[in-house]
Amino acid sequence: MKKLYFFCLGLLFFSAGIHGQSISFPAAADNTIYEDFPGNSNGIGENIFAGNTVSSKKRRALLRFDISIPTLPGNFVVITSAMLTLTMNKSIAAASNISIYPLTADWGEGNSDAGGQEGRGTVAFVNDATWPCGKADGAGGCGLAWTNPGGDYNPTVSATASVGPALGDYSWTSGQMVADVQAWYDNTSPNFGWILIGDETAPTTANRFGSRENPTVASRPVLALTYSIVPVKFTFFKATETKGGNLLAWNTAQESGNSYFEVEHSRDGINFSVIGRVQGNGTTSIPHSYSFTHEGISSGLHFYRLAQTDLDGRKSHGAIISVNNKGNAHTVNINPNPVAGEVILSGPGASEGTIYRILNRAGSSVLYGQMKTGGKINVSGLLKGIYFIRLQTKTGEQLTGQFVKL
Repeated sequence: MKKLYFFCLGLLFFSAGIHGQSISFPAAADNTIYEDFPGNSNGIGENIFAGNTVSSKKRRALLRFDISIPTLPGNFVVITSAMLTLTMNKSIAAASNISIYPLTADWGEGNSDAGGQEGRGTVAFVNDATWPCGKADGAGGCGLAWTNPGGDYNPTVSATASVGPALGDYSWTSGQMVADVQAWYDNTSPNFGWILIGDETAPTTANRFGSRENPTVASRPVLALTYSIVPVKFTFFKATETKGGNLLAWNTAQESGNSYFEVEHSRDGINFSVIGRVQGNGTTSIPHSYSFTHEGISSGLHFYRLAQTDLDGRKSHGAIISVNNKGNAHTVNINPNPVAGEVILSGPGASEGTIYRILNRAGSSVLYGQMKTGGKINVSGLLKGIYFIRLQTKTGEQLTGQFVKL
C-alpha cells in the first residue's frame, strides 16, 4: 500500500543555513485577568499570573511581542525556531502544565498597578484587559469586550510546558509557535499575542511570573527567535511512494536569484547525501512546480530535504520530511501508533539508559531524555502531528522511528 506523508510548510521551509540568525524580543505588552475580580487588572504591575487559586478561581496572563526583522526586497524572512521564556518567582502549586494559545482579539495594558503580592489585581484603568473586557473603559465597563469572558483565543494549543515546583526560568517552544510568529511577521494573521492558561481542572495550580515591568531585568518575558533570510517562498514540499520510486514534489510562490535545488537523502534522518539537482528559475513572482524521483530504493523509512543555492553560491538547508516505503517496520518498534498519551518503545537498542530525542516535522527537537525500564515515553504534551524518534544506544548506534500524535 502506498503511503503519503504531506507537509504544508509555507514560509516555514528553511530551517538552517548560512543565513541563520538569532534575535530576542522583550514583551511589548502583558497583563493578567482575574475570574473572581472581573473588573480588575494589573497592567503595569511587576508580575503576571496563570492557573487556579486555592478556591479554583482562574488567573490568565496575556503577552504580546512586536516582531520586526528588516530584510532587503526580494528576500523572505523564515522563522525557524521560537522560544518563550518566563521567570517563575512564586507558586502555590506542584508541577503542572501551562499552555499558551494565540489570542484572536485585541486587548490592552493600561496603568493599573496592583499592590502587595498582586494576586487579586486592582481596579482597571482605561484600556486595561479584564475578565470581560479586552479593553476596559475606566468606568467599570468595556471599551472593547471579549466575545468570550476570559479572553478570545484559538483553542489549538501553541505550546505546553510543565512548570514548578522550583522557582526559576521556564520555556515554551514548538513548531506551532513558529507558525504563530511567522503569521504575525507576514501579516497573514493579526498579532494579538498569546494567552497563558494553567491547569484549570483543579484548585491550587497558580504560578506567578515576572512581567515586563519587573524590576529585575533578567526576570522579564523574552521571546527568542532564530530565522533565515532566503530568496525562495515555498508553498509545500511532499514525498510519495510510487511504483517508480519515491516522488518528491515542491512548489514555490516566488523566487529571487534562485540558482538550483539539491535533493538530499538519508536513512537515519541525521546523515544526508546529495542524490540529485533540479534547476531553479532565477528571479520570478510566478508560481513554479518542481519534482524529483528517487529510484531503486529499498523498503523502510527514508528521509529527504532540499538544499537551495542562490546565484551567488549561498546555500540553505530545508526541513526534513519522510516516507515509509511499503510500510516496513522501523528500526525501533513504537506502540501504540497513533498515540495520545504514552508510547512504548521495544526492539534492539530500546533499553534502559538509551538516549532518546523526539523531533517535529520541521526537524526541531521537542522532547528528549533517557529511556526508563519498560520503554515508556509520555508524549501527551505534544501537538497533534507526525514526529520522529531518534535513539542513541550506549554503543553509539543511531536508531530511528516515526509515530503519529493524536
